Amino acid sequence: MNTLSENDADCMITESIKHPLNYVNVNVSLPDTPGVSVEAVALDDSGSECALISQTVLQHIEQTDPVVPIGEVKISGICGDSVVCPLVRLRMCPKDVEGGVVITAAVMSTLSDDLVLPSTIVRCLHEMSTTLEVNVVTRSQTCENRDEVENSNVS
Repeated sequence: MNTLSENDADCMITESIKHPLNYVNVNVSLPDTPGVSVEAVALDDSGSECALISQTVLQHIEQTDPVVPIGEVKISGICGDSVVCPLVRLRMCPKDVEGGVVITAAVMSTLSDDLVLPSTIVRCLHEMSTTLEVNVVTRSQTCENRDEVENSNVS
C-alpha cells in the first residue's frame, strides 16, 4: 500500500503539463544581399534574450564570401557549458512580405531549430505581415456623393 506523507504530497506532480511551442515562417538574407534569401522556421522563444541562427541555415544564405562576424557572445543554456558564438547581421521578414528588419543573431553549429527568435522580434515581424485596411473612394462614388450634396442644398 502506497501512502504519502504531507511533505511528499507537496512535491507530487499530478498531471503532465505540456506547453505548446510557437513557430513562425520567415525569409532570411544578408543585409547587403536581400535578393538571396532562404525560407526558415523560427521558434518564438519568450525567454530568449538573443536571436540564434543555425550554422546550416547561414551557409545556405552565404554566396562566395563568408559572412564576417561583427563580434561574439557567450550563450548559456539551461544545461551544459556556455558556448561562444559569432554574431552576424541578418535581414529578416515574414514569408511573402517584402522589406524586413535587420537583426543581430548568434550563430550556433548545434542549434536544433533553424532559428530561435525572442518574442519581441516575432511581434515586430507579425506587425509587418498585418495588412492595413485602406478605404478607397472611386470616381463614381465621389460623383454620387457630389450629386447628393447638390440636391440636398436645393430648396
